[in-house]
Amino acid sequence: MLYLSNILAVVGIKEKGVFSNKRITFWDTNKDVASAELSLMSQVLAIRLNKSRLLNHHILLRLVVIIQNAIHIYDLDLKEIYQIKLDYSQSTIKL
Repeated sequence: MLYLSNILAVVGIKEKGVFSNKRITFWDTNKDVASAELSLMSQVLAIRLNKSRLLNHHILLRLVVIIQNAIHIYDLDLKEIYQIKLDYSQSTIKL
């Protein structure tokens, strides 16, 4: 949940089913319906929603999704704006 928003980001615990662990479902608690979904190729390990205020007083909202071998950053229109590939064999992050 992002601050005082009525939108929840939900990730399931099983590989298959209504709430899969490879899919993020955005749930609108006011309307009691799913408002959007984001499917990924591997299990979602963590998600974070953040908000930052820019110098011109615009608010920037982002979704950060961590999966096994990458970190994806999306705007809230679910358009990917950045991806970081992780290489565990060398214990480094490749940008």
